[in-house]
Amino acid sequence: MKRVSLFVQSLEQEDFVEQWLWSDGAFSVSTMPPSNPDRRLEAVYEALDESDFDQRLQQAAVHWPGEAPPISICDIDPQDWQNNWRENFKPIQAGPFNLVGEWEGESSDDHTILIYPGQAFGTGQHETTRLVLEHMETLDLAGKRVLDIGCGTGILSIAAEKLGAAEVFGFDIDPDCRENMQHHLRINNSSKVTLEIGTLNDVNLPHPNYDLVLANITLNVLQTVWPQIPGLLAEGGHLISSGILIEQKDTAEALLHEQGFTMYRHTGLGEWLLLAAQRR
Repeated sequence: MKRVSLFVQSLEQEDFVEQWLWSDGAFSVSTMPPSNPDRRLEAVYEALDESDFDQRLQQAAVHWPGEAPPISICDIDPQDWQNNWRENFKPIQAGPFNLVGEWEGESSDDHTILIYPGQAFGTGQHETTRLVLEHMETLDLAGKRVLDIGCGTGILSIAAEKLGAAEVFGFDIDPDCRENMQHHLRINNSSKVTLEIGTLNDVNLPHPNYDLVLANITLNVLQTVWPQIPGLLAEGGHLISSGILIEQKDTAEALLHEQGFTMYRHTGLGEWLLLAAQRR
């Protein structure tokens, strides 16, 4: 395994770099605490060709604010990394949910979600995940159908089931999510959730429309599937969209209004924004 440290120049650049690292196939991405004098991101890769990585970084950095961040790369032992992750992971409170490591308990109630460190975005630590979990608590999902676009490791889908959803279907384009999402379903005893790998055009949706669509995806990804989303929602259905930067608020709201949605909530956390809307 390889650990890559990237010394970013600003909070704005940090957001771009973090999203790129996940899309580039990083096993994990972590941000050094604000008290640290270096604004640093650390990414772990299962395997990495350093020259290829640097080339990909330089190409991606053309679209970021500032210059490409300096990097350092070192080897790490896989078992040491997993042990360190366990030792440093702290339970997360998000809305009604407690997100805990699977080694710390059992998913025996409606408020505990067990998580496991794997090669995919989705341990509940990111602001966008917490924003969605907190808002989901305000919705009545009893007996409802939920669609999770870009489900990652399945945390939001599992949360929807715990809030009473009758059926949850989620999908993600990242094949690295497959093993981790299925593991999460097993350790959380999820029986009403189905998760698949593929795009919106690839997967076989079990129903033509849903009461709630979750879209914890970046704005550029949201825009590629946006024309199809209104048709996926039942009349009066809800859309929760996160993964949007605060400075993208006007663009995202314009998309909602163009498709006839009524926006009723926007909430920010850090640099990220959640938009909640209802189909008229």
